Amino acid sequence: MPPRISGVGEAGESPALTRSCNRLERQCSGGSQETHLVHRVRPVIRQRSAFGRRHRALVEPGPTEVGDVPSIVHSRAVQRARLCGLVSAAECGIPENEASADAAVSYFAATQLPSGGWDTSDPADFSCGFSTVDVALAIVQAGQTGPSWSATEADAAVAGVSTGGNSAWDYLDEQAEGLCGTPSVGKAAQMIILAVAADHDPAAFDPAGDGTPVDLVAMLDAGIGNGSYGSIYTAPYAAGANIALGRSVPATTVEWLLAQQNPDGGFETGFGADSDSTALTVVALVAGGVSPSSDAIQNALGFLASLRNDDGGFTSFAPGDPSSPNSTGLVILGVTAAGYDVNEACWSGVAESDYVSPDQYLRSTQAADGSWSGFSPVFAGAQAVQGLLRSYIPSVVGPAIPCELTGPGDPGPPGGPDDPADDPPTGDPGETQVGGETEVPATPATLPATGLAPVTTGGLVAAALLILLGTVTVLTSRRVRI
Repeated sequence: MPPRISGVGEAGESPALTRSCNRLERQCSGGSQETHLVHRVRPVIRQRSAFGRRHRALVEPGPTEVGDVPSIVHSRAVQRARLCGLVSAAECGIPENEASADAAVSYFAATQLPSGGWDTSDPADFSCGFSTVDVALAIVQAGQTGPSWSATEADAAVAGVSTGGNSAWDYLDEQAEGLCGTPSVGKAAQMIILAVAADHDPAAFDPAGDGTPVDLVAMLDAGIGNGSYGSIYTAPYAAGANIALGRSVPATTVEWLLAQQNPDGGFETGFGADSDSTALTVVALVAGGVSPSSDAIQNALGFLASLRNDDGGFTSFAPGDPSSPNSTGLVILGVTAAGYDVNEACWSGVAESDYVSPDQYLRSTQAADGSWSGFSPVFAGAQAVQGLLRSYIPSVVGPAIPCELTGPGDPGPPGGPDDPADDPPTGDPGETQVGGETEVPATPATLPATGLAPVTTGGLVAAALLILLGTVTVLTSRRVRI
């Protein structure tokens, strides 16, 4: 039997229900389960704490001026609003996803090595240091029990999954010190994101407390180069690390990323455009202040939609290939960062009646032991859980975009960069800087894959009034002529 996992419950004890009740600070009876849970409200603003860390805070949404920080509102008020159905379910946690994440964490606990990690400790082995930080990033999100981010719970969740007295903190401490060689910029960036999430000092990273701190921030800054941080795959994590540190994404990084986009809208590491690189780049561009309505992000979403399978999953490279759990998890992060709800169809160019969400795909393909298939079930599970929970990553999220199509039926296939119908509106996107982070503008005027303009209630009312006015005018003119 796998050990009890601190902060995330045990498989078979309805852990998602337990966590849901904790989030709402309510007593549960009769097995009732609240479906509107709180992970965050948009726009995502962070509040500074020790070591310059910035943790999620529930904020009062609304227009802001440059440099203004929205006032913090009591989370209980936000909870009540959501319980009354005043906020969309896309903004809230999904109990089925949380139960799936808990099962995955039980699998992680059962497969953890005595070193505390999930990788070999042999520096000559490719897998040395490969998966552990991703697993830890999944665990810190699964360990949350409240409506706002708790670094204490994040730290305890990682420490609570241990084998032979060692947790992922022990393995990552050794990895930062050179267990697998000098950490890459990408791994240093991921460790920074994790460290900030659990309130460890990334400039003196020593989670095992062995007295040999490592300056991960210096590693990050030394690797910026021309803004790429080394590759299309590491740059997005570096962007996230800068946001976690309370800094802006470097302009050179945003410019470099934009310059890498392929004509089909995708991004690649040198083997053709792929969903992983593209989804992570969307996350980074939104964090860097690029509007979700921009050509770059709209075309990237169109590329991602082209890799969607009927089962709701996404392939890594080519349409029609088998769906990949880890790629699907990353696509969820990209679509979420752009402001869309992955459980609604409009972003994908698929009719609502035919749409299977990536959440449904991940839940339906999870094995009884909590794992997913893949070249590395642990790695696949780590990124699948990050997608299912999406509560700490992405760190910057565009304002929620509702799925409101202009008419019934199939909205059509995803568009590409050469389709003029898919061109987003031009002009100033109206971006502002809030507390050092980018607040992206709301509502693109067209849907990402279809080019159709969303219909709002105000638009329908205005159209009805115009029709009524025209009718009155015609009748009046006829009466005058008579």
